[in-house]
Amino acid sequence: MEAIHFETLVVEVLSRLPPKSICRFNCVSKAWCVELSSNQFAMLHCLRVNKTKNRKLISLNDMSIDVENVTCGKIQIGSRKSISFPFETPPLLIRFLSSLDGLLLVFMESCISQLILWNPTTNCYTILFDDYPKHGYDHQYDTGAIYYDQYKDLKVLHIKRRYNNVFASVYSRRFGIWIDVEFLNATGFGSRSYVWFVGTLSAKTVYFIVSQSWWSKDVILSQGHLITINRKIHMFIVSEPKELIFELFKLEGELWHKVLYFQNSQIVSFQSRRHQSHIMEYNTWILMSEWGHIVNVKLTSEELEYIQDVDTFTGVNGALFIETTISPFS
Repeated sequence: MEAIHFETLVVEVLSRLPPKSICRFNCVSKAWCVELSSNQFAMLHCLRVNKTKNRKLISLNDMSIDVENVTCGKIQIGSRKSISFPFETPPLLIRFLSSLDGLLLVFMESCISQLILWNPTTNCYTILFDDYPKHGYDHQYDTGAIYYDQYKDLKVLHIKRRYNNVFASVYSRRFGIWIDVEFLNATGFGSRSYVWFVGTLSAKTVYFIVSQSWWSKDVILSQGHLITINRKIHMFIVSEPKELIFELFKLEGELWHKVLYFQNSQIVSFQSRRHQSHIMEYNTWILMSEWGHIVNVKLTSEELEYIQDVDTFTGVNGALFIETTISPFS
């Protein structure tokens, strides 16, 4: 039998294994540890995982952080397990800001100054800064996202609103430093009358929903939430003129086109579903907005077929992620 070269074994076999198995193979030898811990191998493994429809749903509850398997948009019954967080803090004081390639951008309300990049699969993390107030994260006025630049360096975007102005800083995982960048100068989006939602990455662009939060009896209240389906940016729109309207739009070029109109939808009381994030359960899509409304939608077979290819979302108490060995630090 012809011997298999180590490089072939790594590329064709080991890169297809689950992260926990890869971690065990790190103990085989020093050479294996170096290869399987490299960024090149982590990206290859991540690429293979991204091609599947297997995702994980992480959700925050009163006393635990739970992870469940999601296949083709559906939660696998009986797959729930609890995981630990690197810091001792009540789960409901944790906020997920962004998810990319197995990494979560996390903010802890109990610690006003810290943003954390965390891999829940390996439980590795890095604190991005702790020099509040210069770079502190304010959950009422700030937002953020994760993306890769043209040099494959993972970046964290932190958007801050201070003194009615919008400021932005970018963190480089490769160099471990923050750099201030120009962003939306001479606009009114820094006003506290605006609400910024978390960023969503699609096709090398980070999208944000920015809403003006003011009230008038003549205005039809509506809200949106961004997700990606088959790597394409989509937006849920929920409005209540006289009855609940729940629609899904897809961005094509510079125009939004309606792709689905959900007829079997209703608002659920906050108390009854206060810990539920957006995900499918028994052919039901549950959407929790940052404004506190929870909409329950019974999906038809056509709607289910379309939405099952959801890639990413980040909700109030939950987020989708994939299991990878991607490191939060260089």
